[in-house]
Amino acid sequence: MAQYKNQHVQFIFLVQQDGYGDQSQGTFDNFYITPAPQLTATMMTSDDHQSVSTDDPAAQNAYFPLGSTFEIVLQKFNNDGTTADVPATYTLDSSSVAASLDSNALFPNNVVFMYGSKDGEAAVLQAVHTGTHHLTITPSDGTTNPVSLTINVTPPGNLGGAHLEVDSLVIPVADRKGVLPQYIKGQIEQESSGQFLPLSYRYEPLSGDVGDFAVISRGKDYRSTTQPYTSYRFATFSDCEDAALSAGVGLIDSDVSPRSIYKICTQGSCHNLSPSDNLVSAWNIISANTRQGWQKNAWYRKVYNAHQSGDSCNYLWTAQTSLAASYGYMQVLYTTAINPLHWTGVDDGSKNPSYLLDSSTNIARHGGSVELGTSYVAINVQKAHPSDVASPQCDSLSDLEGIFEEGWHAYNKGGGYPRLVLMKSYHWLPSIQKNIFDTLGGN
Repeated sequence: MAQYKNQHVQFIFLVQQDGYGDQSQGTFDNFYITPAPQLTATMMTSDDHQSVSTDDPAAQNAYFPLGSTFEIVLQKFNNDGTTADVPATYTLDSSSVAASLDSNALFPNNVVFMYGSKDGEAAVLQAVHTGTHHLTITPSDGTTNPVSLTINVTPPGNLGGAHLEVDSLVIPVADRKGVLPQYIKGQIEQESSGQFLPLSYRYEPLSGDVGDFAVISRGKDYRSTTQPYTSYRFATFSDCEDAALSAGVGLIDSDVSPRSIYKICTQGSCHNLSPSDNLVSAWNIISANTRQGWQKNAWYRKVYNAHQSGDSCNYLWTAQTSLAASYGYMQVLYTTAINPLHWTGVDDGSKNPSYLLDSSTNIARHGGSVELGTSYVAINVQKAHPSDVASPQCDSLSDLEGIFEEGWHAYNKGGGYPRLVLMKSYHWLPSIQKNIFDTLGGN
């Protein structure tokens, strides 16, 4: 059970042989359910025991939260009251996905999928979308009737025990995209250094294919050549790349204000950036904010040497602090939102960078970072493992984790990033919202 990180749920079907016997199951990570066709079902948690009875072995239902991993095993009573596993075949039949899935959703044909049986005695399943999935358990000995079970996957009660304010945002996105909700929340924790800040923002003056120096104001020069960047740029002073450029027609105060976390220094006096600061150079921001880690970037030495030698073309440009920046819970870069994600903007089609912040207003307009960030993970997983996400063939939970680690690596190639996200996802395992078992009479 430990390998499921205390998320593991076990379902036991008991087949009566002679008398009820004594069901002494001990203490478990979460709970056991022991429904016996025509006899008794017992649900046990760490602080509760419930029993229900039925005379009808057919059309049984079970309820598990989205993102959960659970085990089902068929058992029989021995004459001495002990139980024994019954070797059986577990077959997933028809499914009905409740959510309206996105076009790039993972596991689009599955409500749950099976990791595989343990020598014909058990099945371990993974819940990936809300809805229902029918399971048939056929005993191998041919003497016991098959057991029919409808698995119902429902939204979790919550994800972990903290920062519940993000759960209502994360859970429906997870459902639509097929990314486990605990994975999304774990990535939010990683991207926000555990702070869960919806308005988190970071300027990227030097980063590779996404930074101001590499693509926005130099390199590809998106600020002057490419929509929608031209519509949301800051006004610039003339430099070696372009004559002075006017501010983009769509630029708004909310695009300007996040940069106030940074300082600039002029004539020996430093202050935080204000809306009245115009034509601010990127070098002024870089040199005045030494704790941002920009000096560790590979591009820094080139820009620094250019400043030292007076090579203005390679160090002096107007900072595009909105276009070359990452936003929100998932720290989605504006360049990533535009391409490869082809962001369509908020409801009215506006693509202001600040609409990637996860404010309640932006989310109400279908902005924010969580939707896009999760899409980026799903797209990268799909590229790396198209057959597995179309028809899951994972042998174990660790196989699934490995698939998602590849998606996280494409999201952020920083050393150890995928493993850090995975470890944090264990903090946010889904909890039960609905009574796990309620159809065998009573309750």
